[in-house]
Amino acid sequence: MYADIGNPKPIESYLDPRTGETKWRPLPPEAVTHYEFPEGTPLDEAVLIVLDALPHHMDRESSPAWVETDNKDLTRRLCMQFDIPVTKNKRPARWGQKREEAS
Repeated sequence: MYADIGNPKPIESYLDPRTGETKWRPLPPEAVTHYEFPEGTPLDEAVLIVLDALPHHMDRESSPAWVETDNKDLTRRLCMQFDIPVTKNKRPARWGQKREEAS
């Protein structure tokens, strides 16, 4: 089972060499944050993994733009969690082009 999350404002952590502190910096827009779950992962656990990990990959002021999975129940649950109407949940064909232009 997998989940791809449309991440409009991705971030990454880095270690500040002067202070030794972990800090966050923005990355180019329109990333895909990918989760690959081991075989047999329960649906509830997959949802919790995404909810726990996503704040480390996405700006706090942002929310997922879309969700794509190979499990309709996982898609439905994540869409509900992120207030994405299931009927409008679709990866845009041009998603990621802003990212390519920024690099």
